[in-house]
Amino acid sequence: MLGRDSGSVVCVKTTTDKRGYYASRPELLPGCVIYEAGVIPQFEERTIVEFQPDSIFPVENAKLLRSLTAEPSRILGTLPPDTHAKVIAAVKAAPRLDVYGRQYLGLVLGVRF
Repeated sequence: MLGRDSGSVVCVKTTTDKRGYYASRPELLPGCVIYEAGVIPQFEERTIVEFQPDSIFPVENAKLLRSLTAEPSRILGTLPPDTHAKVIAAVKAAPRLDVYGRQYLGLVLGVRF
């Protein structure tokens, strides 16, 4: 979850990059936050979070609440304290975000780009 936006939480998809997509596209890495395997208990494998339009999606508050109420074990924990700073740096540098995507994420994150 990145933040909130009018009745929804804004989330971003993660990937383990098992097929080597990012290894073959290093130009995309500045727009990513990368967690090596085991750095965060929830991520047993190297995990990449890319800030690009196809990986950002809203989840309605009511739907999230129903899901977490039905399955409280889905709350896996928190991310390290430096995550917010890493996300801001990645959004600033993301090659696949246009100015509007960057501005939207800035609003969600509470920063101006």
